[in-house]
Amino acid sequence: MVTLSFSISPSHPEMQPGVDRLSFVSEECRIENRAFQPGEILTYRIYYNWNFLWLSAGEVSFSVIPDGESLKLVADGRTYKVHEWLFKVRDKFECEIDAKSLRPISSTKMIQEGKYRLFEKNHYNFGAQQAISERGKTRTETEKDTIEFEGCVQDLLSVLYVARNLNYQSMNPGDAFDVSLFMDRELYPVSVKFLGKETGVKIRKQGKYDAICLSPETQSGRVFKDGDQMKIWVTDDENFVPLMVESPISVGSIKAVLIGAKNLRHSTSLTFSD
Repeated sequence: MVTLSFSISPSHPEMQPGVDRLSFVSEECRIENRAFQPGEILTYRIYYNWNFLWLSAGEVSFSVIPDGESLKLVADGRTYKVHEWLFKVRDKFECEIDAKSLRPISSTKMIQEGKYRLFEKNHYNFGAQQAISERGKTRTETEKDTIEFEGCVQDLLSVLYVARNLNYQSMNPGDAFDVSLFMDRELYPVSVKFLGKETGVKIRKQGKYDAICLSPETQSGRVFKDGDQMKIWVTDDENFVPLMVESPISVGSIKAVLIGAKNLRHSTSLTFSD
């Protein structure tokens, strides 16, 4: 049994047979940040696969911005102009987190995908174990709702940075950790399996790196199908930077590949860190 400083929702269903459940202990849901720093910027190219054809569809950048005792996490994604006649995407996610505990304070989601529009803003009250959510097509057309939660929930964006601060060195292949993820006004208990370490992982147009491989459980529905397996490779160093993400979707598959990394906290073998 491996013990990490991370909490989970007690309502998570049983794990699949043969997968160890890790025990996470943290009375105040605190995670010490040792992996990233303010000013970090990571840039990814998004590829879409359809009928054996890989298309370079767009880019998404992840930024860490200092804001007093908080940090603002920003993910800004968009399709390349050459593909906008087919499907235009302008998505932006923001999450304010406490710099000391990495707990989410508030989050904002602004979605523009084709003709689809969505605005959502959430405020997290861990004392009351509630999330106050405003949701609608625009900032001025929202409905408010209160969602109760238990334990240490994470936002879709904050969980990416929390996961970079877990102790993977103490894990064995097949171990898993659980995350209670707040998304679209619902709580999703997600299990992330540690698949192990890999050497010489090839990153498109960048080189080969030693990496740690993770596999989050996907929620079947509009985007994913039953049995779909997402894989994430992160650098096997103190930065734990995601190198590549591969995920099947309802039609085809997508891949996100790291193409730029600036202001990393620790030294790195990545060749494009400046």
